[in-house]
Amino acid sequence: MSNKKKNNSHIPAEAVNNVAPQVKRVNHEAKQKDQGDKIVKIIFGALIVLAVIYIIWSFFIVQ
Repeated sequence: MSNKKKNNSHIPAEAVNNVAPQVKRVNHEAKQKDQGDKIVKIIFGALIVLAVIYIIWSFFIVQ
């Protein structure tokens, strides 16, 4: 009987409470990294588009 109790021991609330925020933090960090990469790509894309527009505009001004 005592061996069965040792195998099915209760997990302390402290351990459960410590793990939940850590899992949320890891998930949130991964989500932020993905969103950050997406934002950086959008910004660089917009800068390239603006540079192309500026080049085209400058060709018309020079002529």
